[in-house]
Amino acid sequence: DTLDRQKTHVELREAQIKILEQWRDRRDEKDLVLKHATGAGKTTLGLLMLLSHMRETGKPTLYLCPTVQLVEQVLEEGPRCGIPCATTTEDNHVPPAAYAGEAILVTTIKKLFNARTILAKGPVPFEPCAVVVDDAHAALDIVRDSFTVTAKASSPVYKRLLALFKTTLGEQSVGATASLANHDPYWTM
Repeated sequence: DTLDRQKTHVELREAQIKILEQWRDRRDEKDLVLKHATGAGKTTLGLLMLLSHMRETGKPTLYLCPTVQLVEQVLEEGPRCGIPCATTTEDNHVPPAAYAGEAILVTTIKKLFNARTILAKGPVPFEPCAVVVDDAHAALDIVRDSFTVTAKASSPVYKRLLALFKTTLGEQSVGATASLANHDPYWTM
């Protein structure tokens, strides 16, 4: 009720209030999942939850999106609700307000899950006290793709990877490892 909202966001919907009440009782639990209908205000709820953690701890928070378009939507939604948000700069640095826990950092899932995460840049790593992952199903696919290596069985890369991991893969499944070694095109591990 104390947020500096624009006229487009005068009050929360009844369903949003109920979710926030349930969340309040479980807010210290890890790995909470919010499932709500499209267009029902999940973005606002996620931002409010992160704002609550940020104000309580004075530490940074992170809102992860699967696409740049969704990042832009969240960056528009935050100010409409009176919630300070920021995103990474053009040179992929975290803005000072996000480091200081004064604005929610909103960025794509790819900025975090890759071989050179931008969140490790700067004088100290960006370590959020709370994270919201919007559209978790799409985000999971993006993370899986980021850490998946695909190589043709005839390639030198495939042969080197198989040789490197053959013992460990064999401990997981002797049959699957044999299928990989025999270049079975329908098998992945």
